[in-house]
Amino acid sequence: QPILDAISLQVEHNPLVVGDGNHSLAAAKVIWETMKETLSPEQLVNHPARYAMVELISIYDSGLAFEPIHRVIFNADSDDFISEFNRASYGSEPLRVITPEKEHFILTPESPFDTIHWVQGFLDQYLESHKDVSIDYVHGSSSLQTIIRYNKSAIGIVMPPLERHALFPYINDHGALPRKSFSL
Repeated sequence: QPILDAISLQVEHNPLVVGDGNHSLAAAKVIWETMKETLSPEQLVNHPARYAMVELISIYDSGLAFEPIHRVIFNADSDDFISEFNRASYGSEPLRVITPEKEHFILTPESPFDTIHWVQGFLDQYLESHKDVSIDYVHGSSSLQTIIRYNKSAIGIVMPPLERHALFPYINDHGALPRKSFSL
């Protein structure tokens, strides 16, 4: 209990964000929501399924890598995809898009956070209208380049790096980021 009390006091003055990359917290919540309907009021108070184990870390720790998660599009016609992506683009910051044949640059907003929102929104719409196209999320630009090199139907989108000091102000002003925005 002393740890929980200390954390509660800190949250009043410092932002606390929950990240759930492995979906374990989401799965635990679904199990709890289902299970609590079968429990008595007394059991609800301290049932083990009510709790989840978490790890608290500071994103300001210099030993913690804070990296973008890149996108790979499979089975899209490269010319069609690049053309649609370019037509929808706006802003002044170049975003690198790689195909097995060449590199392209698409203009995006100055804020990398806004770029992530825009790119994911574009991809969601593109996938909705191109049912045979799929997406994957990749950690590390060298892994992305390897996938593109060995898969002739792949298109890589090199997502911009994020500045950790700007994360909380952005979330405070704009709300949550899209899925797979960054990796810690």
